[in-house]
Amino acid sequence: MKRVTVAALVAVVEKKPGESWAAFSNRHADWGRELVVYLARQRSGLTLKQIGAQLGIEEYRTVGKAAQRFAVALPRDKAKQQLVKACMNELSLVET
Repeated sequence: MKRVTVAALVAVVEKKPGESWAAFSNRHADWGRELVVYLARQRSGLTLKQIGAQLGIEEYRTVGKAAQRFAVALPRDKAKQQLVKACMNELSLVET
């Protein structure tokens, strides 16, 4: 798979709840924020620190925890699985 920019990931995820990144990015444990971080780990090729810098998250451990929390919940949550699949399909159209 080709790498995708963090900005492209944010744009794809913003469409799902119909909210802007600014609206949900500062909510602790928000699924949209966790989804962006999870997808960034999967598709951007960036480190936790680099992902955090691009998303305005200062602590790389916060980025890692968000990705881990989403990944742990994913196998038992069909709605999140469908959300990831929809995002991945859409991302295949914006690969760089």
